Amino acid sequence: MCFLALVLHRVLRMRLKASQRQESPATLLAQLRRIHHQTAQTPEGHVLRGLTELGAPQKDLFAAVGLPLPTPADVAAPPGGLSTAGL
Repeated sequence: MCFLALVLHRVLRMRLKASQRQESPATLLAQLRRIHHQTAQTPEGHVLRGLTELGAPQKDLFAAVGLPLPTPADVAAPPGGLSTAGL
């Protein structure tokens, strides 16, 4: 686990540097923590999903590391159909 975290940190640092950005991976992660996914259910049973509106700093950092901007559909269900039930 620690090895994967180190690899992720280094890849983020290299991508930021390649984009001529001065931010650190820690700064990038701090900006990403500001993005939240919300789910609400109406009395009729409709499920509504939303994603925090991305500000300019978050959009710039996604572009700097070469990642597409997230959408509510991207975070609606865990990848591969995995469930977090019981955690």
